[in-house]
Amino acid sequence: MLASLSTLAQVATNYSYDYSYGTTTAHNPAVTGIAIGVILFVLAFVFIAYIFFAICLLKIFKKAGRKDAWAAFVPIYNFWVYYEIAGRPGWWALLTLIPIAGGVISLVTMIIASIDLAKAFGKEAGYGILLALVPVIGYPMLAFGDATYHGVEASSSFGAPLASQSSTVMQAPAPDQEAEAPVADTPQPSDEEVVDQSADSLDSSDSSKDQ
Repeated sequence: MLASLSTLAQVATNYSYDYSYGTTTAHNPAVTGIAIGVILFVLAFVFIAYIFFAICLLKIFKKAGRKDAWAAFVPIYNFWVYYEIAGRPGWWALLTLIPIAGGVISLVTMIIASIDLAKAFGKEAGYGILLALVPVIGYPMLAFGDATYHGVEASSSFGAPLASQSSTVMQAPAPDQEAEAPVADTPQPSDEEVVDQSADSLDSSDSSKDQ
């Protein structure tokens, strides 16, 4: 019995407990390499997507006649120009910097501006919604298609330029205004006819006296 207890005590003394709960995945070179690869892939994808959309905006800005078309590659400023060629205030681009609510506000303003931009290029409102919600399809179609920029006036609610609408308004005449009849030119008698008429009147007066 004592021998058994002595043996158990010796085994318990020689056994070492490991109380560390650290994970071994952080020290695994394979897992670390995969994580770095995923991060690099995401960064490369974001960079390529940004360059792609910047080139599309560059073409759109050039079609709109902007001299600062290079703004397509500058963050925030590219949307400033985007709003301006759509006929909206450029400072709308700064609304995206508002914490928390900036994303929702930016989405709403982008849909409005995209619809106006589509109309400015002679497209329908549905095309503008495509630009805002599916830009990977809408931007290349607008940038590399045959659409031409007609100006911000073309993005009015009725689809016609505002300037032309104001210029085609005709004023109706007042109801009590009567049309003036054309005055006919009456020929003036010559001097000889005046003399003859005077002589005739004198003869007629003399004959009446004789009677």
